[in-house]
Amino acid sequence: MNSVKTENNFPAFNDRKAFYKMLCKLVLPIVFQYFMSALVSASDAFMLGFLDQTSLSAVSLAGQVAFVYYLFINTFLTGAMVLGAQYWGKKEYTTLEDVLGVTMRYVMIVGMAFTLAAVFCPSLLMRVFTRDPELIEGGVKYLRMVAVGYFIMGFVDSYLCFMKICEKTMMSTVISTIGVVINIILNALLIFGLGPFPKMGIEGAALATVISRVIELVIVAFAVLMTDCVKLRVRKLITLSKKFIHSDFWKYSFPVMINQFGWGGGMTMYSVIMGHLGSDATAANSISSIVRALIASVCWALATGCRSGSVPSPGW
Repeated sequence: MNSVKTENNFPAFNDRKAFYKMLCKLVLPIVFQYFMSALVSASDAFMLGFLDQTSLSAVSLAGQVAFVYYLFINTFLTGAMVLGAQYWGKKEYTTLEDVLGVTMRYVMIVGMAFTLAAVFCPSLLMRVFTRDPELIEGGVKYLRMVAVGYFIMGFVDSYLCFMKICEKTMMSTVISTIGVVINIILNALLIFGLGPFPKMGIEGAALATVISRVIELVIVAFAVLMTDCVKLRVRKLITLSKKFIHSDFWKYSFPVMINQFGWGGGMTMYSVIMGHLGSDATAANSISSIVRALIASVCWALATGCRSGSVPSPGW
């Protein structure tokens, strides 16, 4: 017998083989999901590189705004996964709805802030990363077009996270993969103007991202309605029936925020330095960052799988 049931209905493993078997079962779909997401940036760089180096560099620097935004999202989603997995395991679904409500509240607030900043002061955001007028001009075009996608991204990624909590990892992976494939296809059509589509260059890359996110949003909404995944109650975005959820949420999220902005701040400053060195350095850095992200997909997936609470510690 490889395992026995614990009080939380999770198997307590007596050998490493059984543990790693379950870990792989959980993590492999997440690895694939992260890898596919990294392919979006890779396709942007690959296709924009065919236009000119300035376009590649401008979008790479503008993408740092989304990176900083995702530091906030990842903070909230990490706290949500640690807290939400406990209540899913206890079958306290009403409390899990409270966790979703708190998570969505902060994600939407930050998402709206980034959307408004990208719409109304994109040049100010770009000047943080570079002083090159051409890079700023290209980045402004990208940010204004992609701005609405920030808000949608927060909502979609939050629900994909809660699908993992509700043991629907494969569904989350399929939805994310569909969005990535559509994004890559639209990149080619809109950047180069293939067939009846207009040639939009940088703005085409941004529009492809927004359209793919909207499609993901529609699929997520349909999936939530058709399955037993936790539902978002609008009233819980405003008030909480269980006040301790809010304090517990920040208990888990705040240490992650310190870590995220310690690490992410360093990575962002690296891009700032490259951006001020010019277009050549920025282009080279964007390519190396994509390679790094593809390799790191495995590490991120392992961390996500373990912190979700779905894989218990082995009884070694």
